[in-house]
Amino acid sequence: MSTTITHSTKKKTLVPKLRFEEFKEPLENIGFADVGKILIGLTHTPIYLQEGKPFLSSKNISAGYIDYENIQYISEEEFNGMSESTKPKKGDILFTRVGSNLGNPIVVEANIEFGIFVSLGAFRVNKRAVNYYMKYWMDSNYFWRQVEQKVAGGAKNNLNTGWLKEFKLNIPSIAEQQKIASFLSAVDEKIQQLTRKKELLEQYKKGVMQQIFSGKLRFKPDYAKASSGSDENGKAYPKWEEKRLGEICGSIKSGRDKASDDGSFPLYGSTGRIGNSHEYSHDGRYILIARVGANAGTINLVDGKFAVSDNTLVVNCKNERSIKYVFYYLSFFNLNKLIFGSGQPLITGGQLKDLILPLPNIEVQQKIASYLTSIDTKIESVAAQITQSQTFKKGLLQQMFV
Repeated sequence: MSTTITHSTKKKTLVPKLRFEEFKEPLENIGFADVGKILIGLTHTPIYLQEGKPFLSSKNISAGYIDYENIQYISEEEFNGMSESTKPKKGDILFTRVGSNLGNPIVVEANIEFGIFVSLGAFRVNKRAVNYYMKYWMDSNYFWRQVEQKVAGGAKNNLNTGWLKEFKLNIPSIAEQQKIASFLSAVDEKIQQLTRKKELLEQYKKGVMQQIFSGKLRFKPDYAKASSGSDENGKAYPKWEEKRLGEICGSIKSGRDKASDDGSFPLYGSTGRIGNSHEYSHDGRYILIARVGANAGTINLVDGKFAVSDNTLVVNCKNERSIKYVFYYLSFFNLNKLIFGSGQPLITGGQLKDLILPLPNIEVQQKIASYLTSIDTKIESVAAQITQSQTFKKGLLQQMFV
C-alpha cells in the first residue's frame, strides 16, 4: 500500500479525484451490462431438506461475507434441474435484490456448487472488467446514486435487474482496475483483522466474566497480599455473600423525562441516548435498563447530569463504589431471562429488586470492575480503529470512482 496516489486539482472529464499516478488515460463510459452478465435467482420456492445442495437467499448475505452456516438445502435432483443462471460460480459477484439491505456485493471465493433464490442476484464479469473492481464500484456513490434514482417513490426496495442494465459506469483499463481492487482489498483485510480482534476480545471478556461470577477466577484483596497471604480470618479469599439487588441498590424506578429539541442535557431511553432534555433528573453514575418493548433488558452505565424516558428503569446503588460491579454482573446475568409478556415484553422494577447477586467485599468488587473495565477499554479502542478504517475506505470509494 506504499504506491503513490495523486490528487487531481483540476476538473477533468472522466478522471477520478484520487488516482494512482502511473495511470493517465481517460476512463471509458459504458453500460453495466457491457462488462458482464446479470444473473437472477430461482423465482419459485424449492423444497427444503435437512441436507443436500446449499441454497442461499438474501438473509445469507451480510456485513461483507456469505453465511454458509445458516442456509437451506435442496435435493441434488432439484439443483440439477435449475437453470445455470441460478447457480453462481467462484468469482461471481452476489448482491441482494430486495429488502432494506439492497446491494451489499460480495465476491464468491469458495469453489462449491450452490443455488440462489430470487432475493439474490449475481454478476459475472467478462474480459473488460475485474470482479473485485466491479464489487467496489457497486459499493460506491456512483452506483448508489443510480439505484436511488430508480428506487425513489417505489412501494418497496427492489433492485430490478432491468434497471441494472441501464446503469452506466466510467471504467479504467484492466491494469488500473486491478490496482484499485488490490488497494481496496488491503483496506478490507485490515478492517477484517480488526473486526476479528474485537470479536476475540469480546469472547475473552465473556469467558472471564463466566469464570469470575462462577467462582473459578478469584481476586485477593490488597490486605491479603500484603500480609502472609491471608485476611484477618486466615483466609486468602474472603467469602462472598448473596444479596438481593434491592438491598444493594436503594432505588430502582422508571424515568419520567421528556425530550426537547433545544435541551442541554442528554435524554436516555431504551436504545441509549435518544435526544436532549431541558432539565435533568439525575446527577451521578447510574445503571439504566430498558424495561419495555423490543429492547427490554438492554443495559447501560451512564454518568453526569442526564434525563431518562419512561420506558427505562434507573438503578442507583447505595454505595457508589459498587455500581460498576453490579453493572458487570447484570450484563453477565442476561436480563432477557426476566422478560415476560408476548404482546409487549416487559421487565419490572420488582423483578430487579428480587434478583440475587453474588457479592464479594467492596475491595474485590472494585478489582473485578477495574479488570473488566480494562478489557472494555481495549474493545472500545479496536472499535474506534474499525470506524476510522471504514471512514477511510468510504473516502476512497468517493474519490476513486466517478
